[in-house]
Amino acid sequence: MTLAFLDNNFKIVDFKNLEAEQTRSVYPNSNNVKYVVEANKDTFKKLGVEIGDFLIHKGDVLVLRKSKQ
Repeated sequence: MTLAFLDNNFKIVDFKNLEAEQTRSVYPNSNNVKYVVEANKDTFKKLGVEIGDFLIHKGDVLVLRKSKQ
């Protein structure tokens, strides 16, 4: 599983991977985390989701908004 850590503006500030049955805690590289989104391992990578992108909750879905590069 992969965790995406988001700030209060829903911007992704970090990703961390977890292994099955992992007992060790993981922490983001940012102190500005307000939300965490969990997905199957490599899902974010396969979808091209990167740090700086936004995951916005609208109704029952998450909408990806790419950061301007």
